[in-house]
Amino acid sequence: MTQSAFVAVYRRWGHVRLETADAYARRVLVNTFLSHRRRHRRESVVPQVRDEPAPGPGDPALRLDLSHVLAQLPPRQRAAVVLRHLADLSVVEVADLLGMAEGTVKSQTARGLETLKKYLESDIEMNGRTRA
Repeated sequence: MTQSAFVAVYRRWGHVRLETADAYARRVLVNTFLSHRRRHRRESVVPQVRDEPAPGPGDPALRLDLSHVLAQLPPRQRAAVVLRHLADLSVVEVADLLGMAEGTVKSQTARGLETLKKYLESDIEMNGRTRA
């Protein structure tokens, strides 16, 4: 990767300003690294291949699980998570709707997501489910 970055810098060297050459070279190196990672993603190995199809986005069982999990959250966290991630509203829009500060929306959303993550992880461990 480093060699590829040097080649890229060399090709454009005539257009690079000397006062920003270090920053330019670092940026090229970072971009080269990120491009390499995107192209060479590793496949994840699972212990057992599922025999049944994964539930689709319109699967009623999936919606029931989500509503059950969301019901575990306190009302403010649930409202913040649903409005931010399911209704796809901005922090400002959610703050206006709920009558709270933007920082409160951010903290309630973060806490709610953390609670959901813990709940879903424990549910997966207890029921032996795996995610697709």
